[in-house]
Amino acid sequence: MGAAVTVVSAEETASPFPFERIDPHNGTILATFPSSGIRWVVKLNSEASHISNYNETIELHGNDFLVLQEKHSSVKIIAVLTGCNPGLQITKSCDSQLGNKTETVFYRIFHK
Repeated sequence: MGAAVTVVSAEETASPFPFERIDPHNGTILATFPSSGIRWVVKLNSEASHISNYNETIELHGNDFLVLQEKHSSVKIIAVLTGCNPGLQITKSCDSQLGNKTETVFYRIFHK
């Protein structure tokens, strides 16, 4: 049996961790990192990885696969831009001496 997925929408909550802003833009999703805090190793699809910059914006197209990693955690994001509920599927994983934790959230961007 698969893990439960929590569904939230932009109307109900602020932009999901680790982003400061999530905006729809011409059939894509613009995800902007905050101006301070964690900097991530960023890998988008098969592109070369890089270290995130503060206020950096990443443009996500349908089915893009974005992986963010730092010392003890990772975030895997799939952009879903088709169907009735477009948005981002975000899976957060944390590995520590106290154990491992994984949580998946589907963040709905557009509303019908």
